[in-house]
Amino acid sequence: MTGLAFRIDTASPEEIRRHLSACDDRFIPPLSPRVAIPAYAEKLRAHAMTVEAWDGARLVGLVAIYWNDIRGYITNVSVEAGWAGRGVGSALLAEVVTQARRRGVASIELEVGAGSEPALRLYRSAGFVATGEAGGAAGMIRLAWRA
Repeated sequence: MTGLAFRIDTASPEEIRRHLSACDDRFIPPLSPRVAIPAYAEKLRAHAMTVEAWDGARLVGLVAIYWNDIRGYITNVSVEAGWAGRGVGSALLAEVVTQARRRGVASIELEVGAGSEPALRLYRSAGFVATGEAGGAAGMIRLAWRA
C-alpha cells in the first residue's frame, strides 16, 4: 500500500462518482443498473461517513457507512481493480471499526451479494459473521468492541 493516504470525509461528490464509476463492474451485481451513480455519490457525501484511500489526487478505495446511536451500516465498500488484493479494503474496514469504537456503537452491519466470494472473504477476515441470506444478499455483522 505504499503511497496511499487514508482520510475521512474529504472526497467530493464528483470524486466519489468517478470512483464508483471506475469500480462499477467490480460490484456483484454491477452498481449502475441498481442505482444512479451521480445521485448515489451525492447521497453518500451528504449523509454517510466516507473512509477513503487516496493515491495522490485519485480516490482508489472507499467505505461509506451510516451511523445511528447503536450501530453502523456499511452501504459501500469499493477498491479500484489496480489496488485489489493489496490490503486497501482491510485497512479501510479497520478504520471503520476504530470509528465505531469511538462512537460507542455496538455493531457494524452490511449486506453483500451472496455469490461475491472475494467480498465475503474480505468481510470474514475483518471479523464479520453471517446473519443470513435473503433475495441473493448475505447479511453480515461485526461487534464493534470485539478485537
